[in-house]
Amino acid sequence: MKNKEKKRLIMFNLWEIEEQMSWFTDMSLQGWRLTRLNHGFATFEPCEPEEIIYRCEFSHQKSNAKTGWEFVGSRNIIHVYRRIPGEQSIEIHADPIKQAEGLSILKRSIFTRGLLTLLLTILLVGLTMAKLKIDPVGNYLQDTFIESFVFLIAYFFISFTMVKGMIHTSKLMRKLKSGTLLEHNTNFKRKMYQNQWIAGSVILMMSLWMINIVTNLLTVPNDPFPPIPKGELPVVQLSDFMDTPLGNQGKVGEPFHYFREDSSLLVPKQYELNQEATVHATYKPAIRSYLYEVRSTWLAEKFLKALKVKNTSYNENYESIQDSAFDELWISKEEYKSAFIARFNNQVYYVVYFGKEPIEALIDEALAKAKG
Repeated sequence: MKNKEKKRLIMFNLWEIEEQMSWFTDMSLQGWRLTRLNHGFATFEPCEPEEIIYRCEFSHQKSNAKTGWEFVGSRNIIHVYRRIPGEQSIEIHADPIKQAEGLSILKRSIFTRGLLTLLLTILLVGLTMAKLKIDPVGNYLQDTFIESFVFLIAYFFISFTMVKGMIHTSKLMRKLKSGTLLEHNTNFKRKMYQNQWIAGSVILMMSLWMINIVTNLLTVPNDPFPPIPKGELPVVQLSDFMDTPLGNQGKVGEPFHYFREDSSLLVPKQYELNQEATVHATYKPAIRSYLYEVRSTWLAEKFLKALKVKNTSYNENYESIQDSAFDELWISKEEYKSAFIARFNNQVYYVVYFGKEPIEALIDEALAKAKG
């Protein structure tokens, strides 16, 4: 027989009293006797397989030792006793009314914590919705919604668990007040597997969130302003619509002259071009050109709307163009600046141009690229 102790995570909520007693007894039948426990873990030592009876009480009574029971340990307000082998013992769960009085302490504790958790969850939902509205475009491009979503789900699970606790405790109270004693040999495995599944889901979700954070930190580009590659680009660039030879086109590494790619969960392909050039001493056109390949057409529709609202607040007044080959097309025209936002299936183009060429020439180029 191994002489090593075994520490097991207690996969039962505090109020699942019948299941805890049944689990402790089942472990003894497998050759493991409970020696101590705390809020989260139970420690067992090897023993000969036998049925050891355990009871959970709501008050620590030293007098129980005189009636054939020994104190093992406590888990919050739950105190666990083990029947002393070979001694005459008096059942300490003989009075259901007295048990109900003890259980009422646990019920009040669960109700208080559950109510506080529900209020915090409602508050978090409100804060999350407000946060998502602050930068809706960032939710798509930078996954800023994930953190709020993770915390929201975590609080939902906590609230759901606390509500279950209040319902379960109320059922036990009604059972005891009707004169029926608690069960000491119930089927605990269903509750155990259910709790394991919930805990595993939360841990998996938190792990994926942490992996996403670490991955984003490790994939930060060394050069924040990568040089513009030669040749064809997925976005509209100056050479696509200007017949005039372009002179100086800015220096590599400048914040107004670069091409970079990015990715997010909802927009897996993102292209951004900032380009400026000199045609002659008094004419220096510039362009900011973006292409977003969104995860689905439905999301692309929502993303375009958010993108238009954001850039309208930056003094770009957009007008809808109905007779266009694009699924959606919005144009903004000013004296020295023109811009458009367009969608073709799940592709969203956003282009801002500073120059003399008509915006229609840029739109045609974007449409040609969208159609492939």
